[in-house]
Amino acid sequence: MNLWSLNFTISADIINPVEEHLDALELTYSSFESGKDFQVDIIFQEKPDEIDIESIMGFANKISSQQIKPTVQEIENKDWVKENQKNFPPIEVGSFYIYGSHIDLKTDKPFPILIDANTAFGTGQHETTKGCLIAMEDLSKNVTPSSILDMGCGTAILAIAAKMLFGCEVVGIDNDPESIKVSKENAKLNQVSINCAVGDGYKSLEGHFDVIISNILAGPLINMAQDLSMHLNDGGHTILAGLLETQASEVQKAHEEVGLALVNKKTLNEWTILVMKKA
Repeated sequence: MNLWSLNFTISADIINPVEEHLDALELTYSSFESGKDFQVDIIFQEKPDEIDIESIMGFANKISSQQIKPTVQEIENKDWVKENQKNFPPIEVGSFYIYGSHIDLKTDKPFPILIDANTAFGTGQHETTKGCLIAMEDLSKNVTPSSILDMGCGTAILAIAAKMLFGCEVVGIDNDPESIKVSKENAKLNQVSINCAVGDGYKSLEGHFDVIISNILAGPLINMAQDLSMHLNDGGHTILAGLLETQASEVQKAHEEVGLALVNKKTLNEWTILVMKKA
């Protein structure tokens, strides 16, 4: 029996509340970055009726600055995670080679990372992840951290890369239990030791770090700037990503107000990565 999907595109600034709404409705869905927006695909066992569609789109349109028009289509019933894996070619970013299990490992890159498309976000395909990998490698030329935090770790691709590159203690935090499950599986696949745990931002997080990587969205980055500064060692660095070029100045300002200074800024296809240092 075939399935049905409800698909729509929304701006990055409302993806978090939309995902929380879909979680509350206990729906099966996926969301991924598409340019500067997010594509949301929701799977139904039967064709969604007007009530189903209104319960989703009514909320999304209420908080969106522009009208969102969904599409409904019948799709083949298959393992879509496995199908997605086939569509990811290997990626080379600096010293890193990111590949799926469907690819034969053939590279002279020093840091091959095995990551499959999965039920948690992060396969290395997006500019924000690529930018963070570049920023980490640039940082490694002058910095030797003893501890690193990946806040909002997703599939732990950045945490794994940090462990391979720096060889120090690495902690990954995400508020999604599925992400932590996938993170632990990926760490095992790549034969690295990282400490991944479910957490609500910096709440209940103990300890301080020499480097904090946070590839999330502009709003949460701004809201968590004070907490980030409190958990960053003096002289420590942070890599901030998930923000559009138009949002960079606001995110930078929020972190400057809590004692950090800009070290480097890089923009890849409208997505900006900030590297900042605590005095």
